[in-house]
Amino acid sequence: MSIEEGLQQAEQGYQKIYEANSLTSSAIKNAFLFTWTWWLGIALIIIPWALWFMFGKKESMGRLLLAGFTSMLLSTVIESVALSLGKWSYPFTIIPFFPVLDIVFDWCILPVAVMFFIQLKPNINPFIKAIVFGLLGAFILEPIFEKLHFYNPKDWRHTYDFFIHSSIFLISFWISTMSNFEKTKSDANVKREYNFNFLRKKEKVR
Repeated sequence: MSIEEGLQQAEQGYQKIYEANSLTSSAIKNAFLFTWTWWLGIALIIIPWALWFMFGKKESMGRLLLAGFTSMLLSTVIESVALSLGKWSYPFTIIPFFPVLDIVFDWCILPVAVMFFIQLKPNINPFIKAIVFGLLGAFILEPIFEKLHFYNPKDWRHTYDFFIHSSIFLISFWISTMSNFEKTKSDANVKREYNFNFLRKKEKVR
């Protein structure tokens, strides 16, 4: 196959992606819109973030939001790979502009749950939290989503999702505990103090 033929084949693939997105968007507009399941999905988009801004720990807001956005990024990347391989699908989607991504879980429930888990009982071992987080996500929440037709695992096992969710939590937790900025600030203070002392010694010699 030549480069030109490869480019044409790639364009055909993108055209099929466009057609698939258009088909899914049409299903949302013509069948799903304003049904009770659709309204439930809208509620699950709004309520988690509303609860977070009401009850999230204000003094740690920046650090926890970084962990939440990390979980969103990781989950979106995993979703993109899995969907391209046909591992699972989302028959009932909410927003026409994002028909192939699980906005409800990846961008709302997951990051908010990660942030609350990090905030709750901070002295508990993060590995224990990761296990509980993975169990709740894989064996409780996902079966509920499956019943609501938000999620179709096909041949994908919930056990795999347990390890994915636990890993996402641990990575997000690790990001939230990084102290690079504090170290940089501390180093800068030491440097300024050293320069100040150096000038003072120089003045004494004079």
